[in-house]
Amino acid sequence: MTGSGTAPTTRTARRRVPAVVPSAVLALAAAVTGGCAQSADDDAAPPASSPGWEGKDDQEKALRRADRALDAVEPEGAALLDAGTANAIRGFDRTFAGTADGPRALTLACQAPVPHTLTVTLERGTRRDAGEVRCGDREGDRFDVPAGVAFTVRITPAPLDGIVLWRLNAVTPGECEDDVTGCAP
Repeated sequence: MTGSGTAPTTRTARRRVPAVVPSAVLALAAAVTGGCAQSADDDAAPPASSPGWEGKDDQEKALRRADRALDAVEPEGAALLDAGTANAIRGFDRTFAGTADGPRALTLACQAPVPHTLTVTLERGTRRDAGEVRCGDREGDRFDVPAGVAFTVRITPAPLDGIVLWRLNAVTPGECEDDVTGCAP
């Protein structure tokens, strides 16, 4: 993602070469989306125009597809730092602490009953850049962030019943490790 200043630019995240790693996020995701915790707006119904899942089996299959999409872009030699799920209707807004240990890779995968594109904004310091994640892709999207300053990820709420799985990994330094400010060609 390239950009400078605070004016967002838009592009689709790049795909990475698949790597084989064990997948433990599915159990976590199923527990998180299974209703273990409830907030005040959990009782709110999706908008009437929102296509929904046919049942719990469809949601579980969607979680497995999203998990496979994340596996497809898992950085080689990555160490899982954090993982979770988000609901597309509610969006996502989270700040991750900076680290001195090395760069990180945030991978996102969306599954929904219908094709849809979500807007993802990455912010670090005063820099901001926007990208897209397409729901239903067989490969997730990877965003690289260098060591140091904290960064914020926002996914704009969308009028559909979709699931977003995410993973934050510690990775080894590479050629380009900054999708917020971009890299020199």
